[in-house]
Amino acid sequence: MSEQEGRAENDANSPQDFPGANPAWTDVPQHLLGTSPYRSICRIHAYRNGNRIAEGTGWLAQGGRVVTAAHVAFSAERCEMQFAGTQTWVNSVNIRIHPAYRRPNGGVTEGSPADLARIDLAAPMANGLNVAAFAHGAVMAIGYDGNRLVQHSGAAYPWESYLLHAAHTDAGHSGCPVLSGGQVVGVHVSARGTAEAYFAAPSPAGPSLLNAAIKFDAQSLRFLNGL
Repeated sequence: MSEQEGRAENDANSPQDFPGANPAWTDVPQHLLGTSPYRSICRIHAYRNGNRIAEGTGWLAQGGRVVTAAHVAFSAERCEMQFAGTQTWVNSVNIRIHPAYRRPNGGVTEGSPADLARIDLAAPMANGLNVAAFAHGAVMAIGYDGNRLVQHSGAAYPWESYLLHAAHTDAGHSGCPVLSGGQVVGVHVSARGTAEAYFAAPSPAGPSLLNAAIKFDAQSLRFLNGL
């Protein structure tokens, strides 16, 4: 499968395409790719039966695991990761999907609070990013558009298990870190409309907050820490 075909398949199945025609993100400057937090962000290709079935963005957490959205790695036999500023691809040795991502009937819950995956590497890497609870202010989503690492900032509003945000994203951003003050405060998983199916009550956040990230709570942290 070609890269273009792989992107097309992932785009068609993604729950979080940016709804606008002109995303306002900018490329991360080349000279910054080897600095924090960019060096800890990776492009992910997921494979099954030798074919690329999905792609997205991941990030290195403390402890050396890569974190991404479950819908990027679900049903993959292996994943390859290329970190910003490098030319090599790193292979997964273990892929763990949040157990609540699968429905009892065999379906999945894309965009839900369980849309999380962690990927173990053969050799844990340094430079993991710290996670924190969102306090206030703008956030920045940093993710991949094809082979370009791009970033955009926007307002954010915490609601239930989510951090609703206005940072522009597209299909390749699935699993990307949403940062505030240099710390990861959420994992981007979907457009707000997809996540709303899992809200217990409608959010009062304004319509400009188009996207949804999973914020960190005791349950999500337990999974991400491998407990």
